[in-house]
Amino acid sequence: MRLSTLGPMVGAASLAACSPTTDQPAAPADAVQVDTAASPQAVMPPPATIATAPALAPSAAPQTPASQPATAMSLSGWTGQWFGPEGLSLAIQPDGPGRVRINLTDSLDSSAQYVGNVNRDSISFERRGVTETLRRGTGSETGFSFLRSRTDCLIVRTNQEGYCRPAAPQTNAALTSWIGRWQGPEGLFLDVQPGASGDQVRLTVKDNLDSQERYTGRLDGSTIRFERRGKTETIRKGSGAETGFSFLRSRRDCVIVVAGQEGYCRPA
Repeated sequence: MRLSTLGPMVGAASLAACSPTTDQPAAPADAVQVDTAASPQAVMPPPATIATAPALAPSAAPQTPASQPATAMSLSGWTGQWFGPEGLSLAIQPDGPGRVRINLTDSLDSSAQYVGNVNRDSISFERRGVTETLRRGTGSETGFSFLRSRTDCLIVRTNQEGYCRPAAPQTNAALTSWIGRWQGPEGLFLDVQPGASGDQVRLTVKDNLDSQERYTGRLDGSTIRFERRGKTETIRKGSGAETGFSFLRSRRDCVIVVAGQEGYCRPA
């Protein structure tokens, strides 16, 4: 009877020993309580921030101002109208980078247009199969006494071909005393009219009984200069006696071309 009673008791004790227990041992009093539900960032201290010096921007290469082409600098003093003797002229206009258009009247019979290349101190162009060069110079280098007093000129060939800027415009008062008709003997006359520019005049001269000619003259100080039959003539103010004609001897307001040979006076 005792053996049968001990059997169930031993089995029950064995089952109790093998079953897992739900009771947790008590934590020590000084243990730190950790909330496992919290974010790991809340329980882990943030890593120490290491201070670093700000990165230096790479230094920019020094900027060199873009230089203008030599042609752009030199072109500003070349464009415009230039005048030669006996109505000859030269006009220069821009025609793209480093190029110009040249309208050239280099003879009384014809004029032509050329394309020029602007160099550092000159303009080159092709004319009748020859490479010509325009350079800056003075009136004395043109070879024409008519232009001798000018200071701003272009030279093609020294003492052969050149063109100059017009002189400073004269005042109306300076031109007024010249304008109009001046009479000579036997129907000869000189007629002076304003020209295209301030110092330019248009001359109609009947210096012989057979014909009369037109010329372009320029007011140069107290005289008018013009080219006639390949020669530079100068007209100045004078008296009737200086004309060389008894018909005009009593006149006071006269112009003299060649003293004692050619002169014209205002009507009496």
